[in-house]
Order: sequence, then structure tokens, then C-alpha cells
Amino acid sequence: MDAVDGVSSAENELSHALDELECTGALQRQNRMDISFLVNCPEENVDIDCATDEEIYEAVMEARAARENMDVNGGDDNEPPQSALPAPIDVRKAVSTISDYLIESNEPYARKLEGLLNALRHDLRLKKRGL
Repeated sequence: MDAVDGVSSAENELSHALDELECTGALQRQNRMDISFLVNCPEENVDIDCATDEEIYEAVMEARAARENMDVNGGDDNEPPQSALPAPIDVRKAVSTISDYLIESNEPYARKLEGLLNALRHDLRLKKRGL
């Protein structure tokens, strides 16, 4: 199969998949996009031939700097990394809130969960005392 047949086959498969989505109601007819629009999105079609050498250089340097900053910072957001564990006081508050909720329940799982929360509460007290 040559490249033209492969593209044609892929377009047919995509069209069939969109038809099935439409039949199930997951895709409404008025929201369906043309395959050529999906494959050749106008926003992604940038004429690189119009860019100057300086613009290309600046774009490459910006991408390198962003990649290096992402490696150093562990991501591309500007927020400081958050602690993986909540503070013990927050855990105690959560345990208290959940325990208050479970008091109203007569379900067997509620009794089991109350026991586990009491064990957690006890463990938190021991850690607070340094034991």
C-alpha cells in the first residue's frame, strides 16, 4: 500500500468512526468537523518559508530555555512545588469531619471506617508526642 492509499484508508476509518459517534448520539451533526479540517487544522498551518533566520533562531532559543527551565523546575508552571503529605493538623481535621459524618450512618462500612479513623487518630497522637 502506498502513502496515498494509507491516507485514504485513514480518512475512511476516521469518517466511519465519526459516523458511529453520530449514531450513538455522542457527536451531534452540527458539531461534526470536516476531515480535511481535522487533518489540516488552519491554526497549525504556518508558512515557515516567511520566517526570517532571526525569527527561527529566537524561536529555537526560547524553546531550549523553556525546556531547560522545565527540567530545573520539574514542570512549566510558576507555582512552587507542594508538599506531598498534608500537615498532621489537616489530617486530624479531616478525620474529625469524616467521623462526624459517619455517626449518622448505620452501614457496616461506617463502623469499619470509624475503627480505622480511630486508629489513625491514635497514631497521630503518638507522632505528636514523639513516640
